[in-house]
Formats: sequence, structure tokens, C-alpha cells
Amino acid sequence: MITVAQAKKLAADTYSEYPIVEILDIGDRWAFSFDSGDPPLPGIPTVTVNKETGEVGWLTIPPLENLELLNAGKVVTE
Repeated sequence: MITVAQAKKLAADTYSEYPIVEILDIGDRWAFSFDSGDPPLPGIPTVTVNKETGEVGWLTIPPLENLELLNAGKVVTE
């Protein structure tokens, strides 16, 4: 099992030039959203980290199912 702190480090290593602005619990994964500037840079997907394996993945929108998954997620505070 990967802790949220370990997952945050894995996610931060993916986009080290951008700060993490939100962490969501989406069931089997944590989802990390990044601040990509003002105006925001397009194409910065949400980074996910599997809670069991630590595997890093991506959530892009579309598909709309991913938006629904993020909207249903629970905000994680550290």
C-alpha cells in the first residue's frame, strides 16, 4: 500500500515544474491536479497513482467518464 505522501512525491516527479493544487481520492487511485500557470497551459492531464502498486498513470478529458470520476472524488487534505 502506497501512502498519500509517497504518491504525492511520485506525482510531483512527473510534473516537477508545476505545483500540485489538488489531491483527490478516486477509489483505487489518488488523482493529482497541477497549477500550470495563468493562463493555464492546455494539455496538462491529471496524474494518478495506484494505491496498491504505486503505478503512475493519467486521466485525460475526454472521455467524460474521467470527468465524472474526478467530480465524484473526495478531496484529500494533508
